[in-house]
Amino acid sequence: MFLLIGLIFCILSVLILKNRIGLVLFGEKAGGNIIGYCNRVNGFKGIDTYNYRVEYEYNGRTYSAVSLESVQIARNNIPNKNIHTSVTVCFKKQKPEIVTIYDFKSTSAIGGIMFLMGILSVVIDVVI
Repeated sequence: MFLLIGLIFCILSVLILKNRIGLVLFGEKAGGNIIGYCNRVNGFKGIDTYNYRVEYEYNGRTYSAVSLESVQIARNNIPNKNIHTSVTVCFKKQKPEIVTIYDFKSTSAIGGIMFLMGILSVVIDVVI
């Protein structure tokens, strides 16, 4: 049982980290501003999650993009965390409408913790 849970955690963590690490390592960097939020997802127990909407300029062109990072708030509240904050974004030239915010490390932390929990579950299953 722990083996299955551990493998699921490891697979999910790889999916979470793949996009962020790919954009950070192989993407372009540009300065931008958080201009708002988009893509509301209804969560459990009255929590909603919104992706950041980021505007950045690259090669003389202005882009409005959706970030991989998000903010969580209580349902029916208006998000305002980090609004109008200057950030560094990483993106791929082929798909400039999706970015990761280089300054925010929460996505990497969540993926890393999930991976460690997955490895720990696999080890527990093998030992037991």
